[in-house]
Amino acid sequence: MIRWRYLYCLQDTAAATQNLLLAAEACGLDACWVGAFDEAKVTASLGIPAGRRPVALVPVGYPGRRSKALSPRRELREVFEFLPGK
Repeated sequence: MIRWRYLYCLQDTAAATQNLLLAAEACGLDACWVGAFDEAKVTASLGIPAGRRPVALVPVGYPGRRSKALSPRRELREVFEFLPGK
C-alpha cells in the first residue's frame, strides 16, 4: 500500500470532521465525533460500497435540555501537578 493513500485520507477526514463539528456549533446544533464503532455494521447499514471504509461518524442534532452537573467541577490544582524536568 502506498503510504500517502492511507495517511492523507485520514488527515483529510480529521480536518473535514473538525470543520463539520465547528459548523454544527455555529448553527446551534450539537454534534459528536465518534471513532469507535462496528465498521462492518456501519458499512452494511449505510450501503457503503466495497473498497470504501468508514473512519468517523458524526451524529448531529438539536440540543436537548441541559442538566446540571452532578458534582461541582474541581479546581485544576486539585487534579493536576506540574513536575518540572531536569
